[in-house]
Amino acid sequence: MPVELSVEGVGLRDLKRKVKELDDKKLMRDINDALKEAARPLLGKAAAAARTSLPQRGGLAASVGRASFKVSVTQRGVRIVAKGSGVGGSNRGTISHPVFGNRDRWVKQPVKPGWFDDEMTASAPDVKPDVVAVIERFAERVADA
Repeated sequence: MPVELSVEGVGLRDLKRKVKELDDKKLMRDINDALKEAARPLLGKAAAAARTSLPQRGGLAASVGRASFKVSVTQRGVRIVAKGSGVGGSNRGTISHPVFGNRDRWVKQPVKPGWFDDEMTASAPDVKPDVVAVIERFAERVADA
């Protein structure tokens, strides 16, 4: 299950609606690409948070640190999504693993919850001005069109 955080930009929904009315697919791609680029610094921070916050022993930190972290654009903003084994459970504070490698016997183990949520909440304000700047820049272009 992916773990997500949305960074909502002011007026993005209205901007996308106007671009859709203009039927300008290239402009829409340019907006999405610029928004993804503005939020890209959060990807490294998420991976680093996994590697430093999760248990090192057993390889959980390294495994989750190598998970797939992606930026996607929604109608309301950008979303950071993490997918991979152990991502959702470790963020919620519980992981499942086999006892001494015995795949017939599994246990749930508590870990410190919120490694992803806490890091994204702390780091989102760093990229929000860039996201808003992208929206404003393209809103001016659409207004001139």
